[in-house]
Amino acid sequence: MDEAPPTSFQDVKTIVREEFGKELEELFSEFDPVPLGSASLGQAHRAVLKATGEEVAVKVQHKNVRRQSPGDIRLFGLVLRAAESLFPDFKYAWLAEDFEELLPQELNFRKEAENCERCAEIFKDNPHIVVPSIFHDYTTERVLTMSYEKGVSMTQLDEENTYGFDFQRCAELISEAFSYMIFDRGFLHCDPHAGNIIVR
Repeated sequence: MDEAPPTSFQDVKTIVREEFGKELEELFSEFDPVPLGSASLGQAHRAVLKATGEEVAVKVQHKNVRRQSPGDIRLFGLVLRAAESLFPDFKYAWLAEDFEELLPQELNFRKEAENCERCAEIFKDNPHIVVPSIFHDYTTERVLTMSYEKGVSMTQLDEENTYGFDFQRCAELISEAFSYMIFDRGFLHCDPHAGNIIVR
């Protein structure tokens, strides 16, 4: 989803200060206080780097996600174990261990930056796919800064407003891209919903 409840702009500024030891205004000459979209772990803002003038997208983790995650992990495990004891055929308690191992990685935006660069390497020879570039000096565990790629979110495409796109070709390209990642490269983007894909 790209319409989760957003973090307030004041909290965004606080997170930037905590992560970089600088005020948001020291790093960015422009920073749109209204997010481009908000998902379960964070939200993205359009901004301009003060040092270079480059237009970027800045993903900022929601304020309480990291603090609440240990409790979420414990609760998830409790629910799964209870379900397994009530329903002997339910054999999914192992998911709690996977969740406990993987959620901290999901909360580390540096890991996401690494995955983004790996994805860019996979598609470097495909002229139809663009993967944003990472700005490492502006990326931490809770803030991810990447090149701002203009386009229209797949969630905004509909029958009445097609923006001149070839829907058939878009569908084919997306299918080809994910098939290539899975079957040829063994590296899978595990959050392929429409909010994570833009077309241009």
